[in-house]
Amino acid sequence: MGLREILILGAIFGAAYWYYDDNFSRGGSDLREAQWEINRRAMADCMDRESRLATIAGNAGVTRNTSNAQGVCAEELGLYWEDGRWNSF
Repeated sequence: MGLREILILGAIFGAAYWYYDDNFSRGGSDLREAQWEINRRAMADCMDRESRLATIAGNAGVTRNTSNAQGVCAEELGLYWEDGRWNSF
């Protein structure tokens, strides 16, 4: 393998690293924040649904335990609370 081939391969690897560094490594935090927002919305929707179900059950004269609605939603959606955010398993 001559010097010319080594320089060409170096330029290809350099361009690939530059592309990766620009588009993927910096975009990781944006993707995580987007997932946190999706998880937050899903959790809020689930909590609203649980609240509505408790109201319906109360109107029907049926008691419904709403003390652990957050835990029920977290288990249903496969989420856990860490560092002030809902994270996926």
